[in-house]
Amino acid sequence: MYSPPGAIMPRGKGRGRKAAEQDLGDELAKGKELASEGKFEEAVVCFKNVLEAHPDDAEANLRMGLAMCDLGKKKSAISYFDKAIETDPRNPEAWLRKAQAIATEGPSKNDEKVLELIDKALEIDPDYIDALNLKGSMLNSMKDHEGALRLLERLLTIDARDPERPRAARIHTDIGAQLTSLGRYDEAIKEFDKALEANPDYTMARLFKEDTQKKLAGRTK
Repeated sequence: MYSPPGAIMPRGKGRGRKAAEQDLGDELAKGKELASEGKFEEAVVCFKNVLEAHPDDAEANLRMGLAMCDLGKKKSAISYFDKAIETDPRNPEAWLRKAQAIATEGPSKNDEKVLELIDKALEIDPDYIDALNLKGSMLNSMKDHEGALRLLERLLTIDARDPERPRAARIHTDIGAQLTSLGRYDEAIKEFDKALEANPDYTMARLFKEDTQKKLAGRTK
């Protein structure tokens, strides 16, 4: 039986099950590679091939959802994320990606729903950095600065486990920004100093510090 290049031989027709499963695995990997190169429409073809054989494949549904997001098809993406969650509810990325897709529909429109989905991801993986970052962004947009501060302290604890402290400058800057929003200028300046100690070239910390110093000076006049 002739198969054109890129086609997957149906199971049980001229090939063993093991070989057919290997083809599907290769097709999924090819789709992920194409997506990483920005070739989303081509990636969709690969993921469809996998899903035609295995509609309940959690990874293929997740990857299809991501490709749909990149193509601007948010409603379709959410349906694939739902399928991924239904198939593998213990995958925190599926919960987070659905939250991200819904969050892009508009500020404040679905805030509570988005937070609920993020919390589902964090129930599975409490140290999921991407989920914590999105939740922090959501809390900030909702003007819940105290909530954002608590979350940032949690991120700081996670970052401290890495001897190189890769996110320290950004986290201290974000803490300083939240403190500034709460009018706690002295504490904010100390956080900006910690950020600059972690990374002396971190321009954002320097700019925030200068702005907060001006606000503090204005208060003390």
